[in-house]
Formats: sequence, structure tokens, C-alpha cells
Amino acid sequence: IDVRIEVAWSDALYKIACAICNVRGCTCVCVCIHLANRTVTPQWRLYYTNRTLCQVKLQAERQSLADCKHALELDPHSVKAHFFLCQCHLELENYNEAIGNLQRAYNLVKEQRLNFGDDIPSALRVAKKKRWNSIEEKRINQENKLHAYLTKLILAEKER
Repeated sequence: IDVRIEVAWSDALYKIACAICNVRGCTCVCVCIHLANRTVTPQWRLYYTNRTLCQVKLQAERQSLADCKHALELDPHSVKAHFFLCQCHLELENYNEAIGNLQRAYNLVKEQRLNFGDDIPSALRVAKKKRWNSIEEKRINQENKLHAYLTKLILAEKER
């Protein structure tokens, strides 16, 4: 098969997959990536990042995490891959990694002079808020356990 025909065919599958964006759509994107692996170029990182979007929507964070990492291997300056990697880490409650990836994406946007509007800064604020809420929840749980323990000790001391 001529490579140009193969690429055109995989591009058509890719467009269908993006339109569908369900389990079958992700499968179509997988076929495109399989075809792409024969002639890997940085352009193929788009297939991985778009499949990641499908997987994030399907709540398949582990697979999307692997795709993001592969997309970053192909192009370490991909803002989209860093952003989706952040989304995966947020879903897995790895807030520090999510914040690090968002900061990297934000720096890349400034370096490449891209316009992402407020998407990345607002996602960064959300990630920081989720991290804060997680830390605060742990602190409150520890405080409640300490209070219960001290109350138990006081009651035990009264009974003596």
C-alpha cells in the first residue's frame, strides 16, 4: 500500500473517531495510531492526544496517561499533551503532578505565543483548589481523630 493512501485513510478514520468520540471512536483512533507507527512523525502526537481526550471522557485515566506520555515523547513541547496529562492526574488525584504539568503547559504557551485564553490558568486554579481541599480534608480528619483520642483519654482518666 502506498504510504500516502495509508495516511489519507488513517486521516479519514481519525476524523470519524473525533466525531463519534466513544469506545468505537477510540478504537478507530487506535487503528490510526497503529498505521502511524509505520512512519512516526511529530504530527502523530495529535492522534495520541485526541485519543487521550476520548479516554478522559470515558474515564479511562490509566490509558490516557500512557497516551499523553507517548505524545510527549514524540513532541515534548506539546501544550495539548501537557494539558491532558494534567486532566489525567487530576482524575487520579495526583494534584502536585497536575499542577506541574499545567505550569509547564502555561510556560509553553508563553514561549510559543499561543492563545489558549483563560483555559490553562483556570485549570491551574482548579487544580490548586483541589489540592488545597484534599490537604484540608486530611487535616480535618486528623484533627477529628486527635479530638476523639483526647476525649477517650479524658474519660478514661475520670473513671479512675
